Amino acid sequence: MIVATKYRRVILNPENIGLITTVIPTADVIRYQGREVVAVPHRIDEVRVLNNLGFKVPSPITFYHEWKAPFEAFEAQKITAGMLTLNPRAYVLNELGTGKTQALLWAADYLMKVGIIHRVLVVCTMSTMERAWGDEIFRGFMHRTALQVYGTPKRRLKVLSLDADFYILNHHGLKVEGMVEALQDRPDIDLVIVDELAVFRNSRSDLYHALERVINGEDTRKRRRAGKPWAWGATAKPTPTEPTDAWAQCRLITPNTVPRYFSHFRDLVMMRFGPYKWQPRVNAADLVAEAMRPAVRFTRAQCYDIKEPIYETRHADMSPDQKRVYHDLQQELIAEYEAGQITAVNEAVKIGKLVQVASGVAYGQDKLEIQIPCPDRLAVLAELMDEATAKIIIYAPFKCTVRMLETWLAEQGRKVGVVTGETSKNARDTIFSQFQNRTHEMDTLLAQPGTMAHGLTLTAADMIIWWAPLDNNEIYEQANGRFTRFDQQAQPIVAHIEASPAERAVYNRLKNHQNFQNLVLELIEQSQNVLVLD
Repeated sequence: MIVATKYRRVILNPENIGLITTVIPTADVIRYQGREVVAVPHRIDEVRVLNNLGFKVPSPITFYHEWKAPFEAFEAQKITAGMLTLNPRAYVLNELGTGKTQALLWAADYLMKVGIIHRVLVVCTMSTMERAWGDEIFRGFMHRTALQVYGTPKRRLKVLSLDADFYILNHHGLKVEGMVEALQDRPDIDLVIVDELAVFRNSRSDLYHALERVINGEDTRKRRRAGKPWAWGATAKPTPTEPTDAWAQCRLITPNTVPRYFSHFRDLVMMRFGPYKWQPRVNAADLVAEAMRPAVRFTRAQCYDIKEPIYETRHADMSPDQKRVYHDLQQELIAEYEAGQITAVNEAVKIGKLVQVASGVAYGQDKLEIQIPCPDRLAVLAELMDEATAKIIIYAPFKCTVRMLETWLAEQGRKVGVVTGETSKNARDTIFSQFQNRTHEMDTLLAQPGTMAHGLTLTAADMIIWWAPLDNNEIYEQANGRFTRFDQQAQPIVAHIEASPAERAVYNRLKNHQNFQNLVLELIEQSQNVLVLD
């Protein structure tokens, strides 16, 4: 095979010339170096047919696209974009920090350029609407227009009616009244990019059904609503909890690669032990990979020499007040455990109370927040901040501790940006932009980790400090990925602050990617004196 870029033709020497000329009317038979060969236009449609016939022809984007962006395109990004342009339904499973957003935008931009698609809907997390997708389109694709479909229902529908190349909608915006129908009535929006696809792993949720109606259409008594011909799903971790997570995602993007019913897929990838317990089969990962195709997967190590973070743990002593409250909760937990009242449903809540007390807060009657002095923990935090050479991200899972730390950090003279679940999108966008601006005075970002879990690039920081742990592996991994990027200038550090056996146990499971079942039993078995204090 020869790619004649000057003529934009692919020269092939097949055994059966007639096979190609029959299925590709634009193919020509020519003489090359004394023999008959086939010259096929090097265009998306022709290349897709050739690949279906078994000829491995690279996408035209590889040869003719201008890879314009603030940074030079990695080979992995070019391969990713090339795969996408040849597959109307596909998955991008590249790791955090590998430039998935740019690769997806390059592919979409090229397809618009050659007239195969017209407009794009990007469905993403709220925190990445502006700071990831909006910024990348503005910096690298200034010839394209983008609108954020955000605000009141009336404003969202109004924005969607305006002319643009890209419409950026947050996940839960799909549930706004009239949004699904408005998107279905826009055949010119013919590509849907679903960022953080694994968010849609629950096929029973209203959010899932809204996206399913947009992508795959629906039959109603009144009319048939068509779906979108192109849909790409992007996620660095498609099965964050178990192999069955893949089923719902596949039913959205490539419905024909998995069984129609969830139970059939579950039986393929899981084995049943008892009435309620299931375990992944040995070949589960291979079956998931077979289902999520076509796909591309690159690790950060394959893309560039990334500075992986150094993890360390700092111990803090609990104050007398903390020890007293912690001890009371211990005795309550022991009694409930011995009475058989600890279940899989309430176990996380019980452990969470111990972690809250160790991190400086307790809850009284009517959910009244009671701050408990934790001077040694604050001293450890101050030591860590002094060791940082750039900006700092502090994660505090509980809103009450966020409020306490915000006041304390201000007293230390830190210029703090605070992001919780209650922070508006516009405020988040401003905070993230100011923090990432290395010359801006904001030097500390204090946040609940769930608000920072997807898509953001915050390489202005060189240290992440966990004030306390949380019981969610996916959020933990994603939150730590905010500063592991190719443009990270310093050695990143992830520091855990702990003051109790409960915290140590949770951090240990986070670091080892383990689930949190039977955590109470583990704590009890660690000592004859249950949950003994240091």
